[in-house]
Amino acid sequence: MNITEFLLARIAEDEADLPYDVPNDYVLARLLAECEAKRAIVEVHGCSEGGREVWLDVPDLPEWEGFTPGYFSRDACLCCDDLMLMANQTREWPCRTLRALASVYTTHRDFDPAWA
Repeated sequence: MNITEFLLARIAEDEADLPYDVPNDYVLARLLAECEAKRAIVEVHGCSEGGREVWLDVPDLPEWEGFTPGYFSRDACLCCDDLMLMANQTREWPCRTLRALASVYTTHRDFDPAWA
């Protein structure tokens, strides 16, 4: 199970465990919206796991100075990746965003300590 699958399963569990009988519709609506927002974040940040390689050229922009074009592994978040490349930082998978979302589930039996 990868972190994307793990998070989507936890979000589904959280949604199933919601108190649907709460007297305040606002509370339920907010909790449901939170689940949807988390799914959207996972969709944006979790779309690139797989290790494919792509050619990255250096655009003719000042912020790319010092960056060398070539083949790079795409085991990195497509959303966070561009910002990290521009800053010449090491790319990582899972990204910090997915790690932060997973951090609330560290006691779950399927949580991988490598995601911490």
